Amino acid sequence: AGTFQGALNVTIVCPGPCPIHGVDAVGTEAASLATYIGVQTYEPDVVINAGTCGGFQKRGAAIGDVYLVDEFRRHDRRIPIPAFASYADGSMEASTQTALLVDALKESWDVEKGPEAKGAVKQGLLTTGNSFANTDRCVEVMESFGAHVKDMEGQAVAWTCHITHTKLIGIKSVTDIVDREEGTAPGESEFLENLSAAARSLKTALVIVLKVLQARELDHV
Repeated sequence: AGTFQGALNVTIVCPGPCPIHGVDAVGTEAASLATYIGVQTYEPDVVINAGTCGGFQKRGAAIGDVYLVDEFRRHDRRIPIPAFASYADGSMEASTQTALLVDALKESWDVEKGPEAKGAVKQGLLTTGNSFANTDRCVEVMESFGAHVKDMEGQAVAWTCHITHTKLIGIKSVTDIVDREEGTAPGESEFLENLSAAARSLKTALVIVLKVLQARELDHV
């Protein structure tokens, strides 16, 4: 915990390592639990879900792009009972003004990163699933959503923020291409190769968003 430029109180909450397997606890269970404990403990005005993601190049994603999420969905929760269709889909719109944040982020990003980085800030739909690799059915569902990016936590964080009445900003940086050409490096290799660069992009975006939050009343974000 600390303050940003002496004005905003910022607390970083991470799931940490799995106590059973000794690796980072990724996925929806850890994300929901960490978010819930964080909200109950710190009572934040807003949660920022910052992380990496895979991107769909057919919808404009490129390595290092930063996405502000305007809708969250699930692509791997398949329940073939009609009453559960919307729950399985898990659709939730962002609880903050994504377009406003995107405009502010684009303006500062272009100044800070220069002309060569123009166009790297985008907004779009994030779909969440508990597997890094995709089944054919997962791909089919993601395509039906028109997903721009995919991750393993976002919709779970959105659901937890919704039930705790907490505002949420989703920021994701692209490490790998979901719909890459056949014969190119597999997603996990691409992810590891680009993780540092995506993290740097994410860091830049987070600082800009914190400055926006500092300059505006939360009700106007």
